[in-house]
Amino acid sequence: MALSLIPGSSIENKKKFSFEKLKKEKIFQLLTAIILFLIVVFILLNISKAILSSSIVNLEAEIAKIDKNRDTALESEIKNKIEVIKKIKPLLNSHRKTSNVFGLIEENVLDEIIFSDFNFDVNSSMVTLSGVAANSYYLILQDSMFRRSPVVEKLEISGLSLLENGEVSFNYEVTLKPDVLFSKW
Repeated sequence: MALSLIPGSSIENKKKFSFEKLKKEKIFQLLTAIILFLIVVFILLNISKAILSSSIVNLEAEIAKIDKNRDTALESEIKNKIEVIKKIKPLLNSHRKTSNVFGLIEENVLDEIIFSDFNFDVNSSMVTLSGVAANSYYLILQDSMFRRSPVVEKLEISGLSLLENGEVSFNYEVTLKPDVLFSKW
């Protein structure tokens, strides 16, 4: 009898061992594992499908409820009014600019200055003002206030004349910074 390192085995038994048998066992185990994996994946996909189906049903019910509560008459009226709004938007923007100019004048004019003429050109952002100051001191103060204003780009004074009662008449051309006409200063 031949010597063997494995107790109870002989060389003849080792010769009987074949890799084909081992391969068949491993292939069988691998196929079993793959089949089990596919079964688990199939079950998980079916559970996911059921959850998604119930979510879809719930969402469809919610959409139907929202559609039922929609005011289609109001929606069509809004769609019709959009064109009108687009047409009047430039007019509204020019009014907004003009109202901002009035705010500028109101905030930056002394009580001793009285303006008798006002003209505003929206395209050039120029305000033309004609007025009377109580005296030359107040006219200088007014000029200083306009020049320090962050919204005034350019300021020109013309038509200065001293009236009999000590008042000073004048004309201002104030060019405003266009980017501030839509903001609050």
